[in-house]
Order: sequence, then C-alpha cells, then structure tokens
Amino acid sequence: MDSPKLTSARYTSGKINDDIKILLQCTSPLLWSYNSAVVVAAATVHWIMAPMEDVKRIVKPLLFVLRSSNASRYVLINVGQKQDALQELHDLITLKRSRAWQNTLERIMFKYIELCVDMRRGRFAKDGLIEYRIVCQQVNVTSLEEVTKHSMQTLQEKAEQAQD
Repeated sequence: MDSPKLTSARYTSGKINDDIKILLQCTSPLLWSYNSAVVVAAATVHWIMAPMEDVKRIVKPLLFVLRSSNASRYVLINVGQKQDALQELHDLITLKRSRAWQNTLERIMFKYIELCVDMRRGRFAKDGLIEYRIVCQQVNVTSLEEVTKHSMQTLQEKAEQAQD
C-alpha cells in the first residue's frame, strides 16, 4: 500500500483525518477566549495539527494576546523563535487598525527594537520607527522620544558588547 506523500508546504503535521478535523473544530472557539493561556494552547494545537492554509486563523488571536497581557507577550516572544516574533511584531506595528497610540504599543516597540538589534535587522527597525512616528506624532511625542532613546541605548550596548 503506497502512502500519500506529504509536502511541508501544505501541512504542518501529517495526514489530516477525521479526528484531527474534530479537534480543530472544537478548539477553534477557544482561539477567542479571554484567557490568554487558553488562546496560546489552542493556537499551538492549530499550529501543529492544521493544514498550512488554515494556520493563518491563529494570527489575529495571537496578536490580541500580544496586546493584552505582558506575561503572554513574554511567553510568545521569548520561546526562541525570534524571527517569527519579529515578523509578528512588525505586522502588529504596521497594522492600519492600530493607528491609535496606546501605552502598550510603546512597550511593544521597546521589545521590537531589541529584537531588531539582536537580529541585526536595521531595515525592520527603521520601518517600525517610521510607523510608530506616524501613530504617535500627534498624540504623544514624548513616547516617540522614549522609544528613540531606547533604540539608541540598545544600539550602544550592542556595539560595546561587540567591541569586548
């Protein structure tokens, strides 16, 4: 009996069967739970078990968790997948719906700059700072100043580490 060939471009896990479909259907409502741990757990199930074309459903709930809880943000970002975390933060910052300044966005920018510096992604940092300037230039210029100072401080620290 010849087994079907799996392509990593189509599935994040193996062959999808009826049990997996039921599991994904039952966990889909959990993606919109008010409990961030439940959202992260449900997103993990979808990330591992869902076909690639369905994985995009977890992006919005994870962005909601990033905005809502510092502890959840820490877990999502510091799991060792810096490239994915940087891309998610970049998408969050450049999202047109998040054009209203919030204190949470300032904290997200701090982490975003740290990731950009760690990964040496200057273009991402520049794009993020430009978007952040657009968001806060009319509302809270001091926040832009704080983020700029933080980015300069982070860059100086990284340069000093490189010299040692």
